[in-house]
Amino acid sequence: PLWLPFGKHDVVIKKELPCSPCNRAICKYHECMESITTDEVFKAVRAQIVYIRQKRKIKGRSIEKKNTGVLGLHEKTKKNHRC
Repeated sequence: PLWLPFGKHDVVIKKELPCSPCNRAICKYHECMESITTDEVFKAVRAQIVYIRQKRKIKGRSIEKKNTGVLGLHEKTKKNHRC
């Protein structure tokens, strides 16, 4: 299936239900997906961000420099955009 984690640091949010794990692409109920809360997803995303930032610091890369470059490019694009 395409929805399995591919990397060793991937995060899986799942619910243990009587029908799981079904691995079906088509389901009538989707209780497994509907029972995942936005708070659970938010916490998982925040944990991944923390992990990525720590990983970048270990490798000696600066997150601020990379973000500044992207924001600078975005700001230039906004100035030249005519709406």
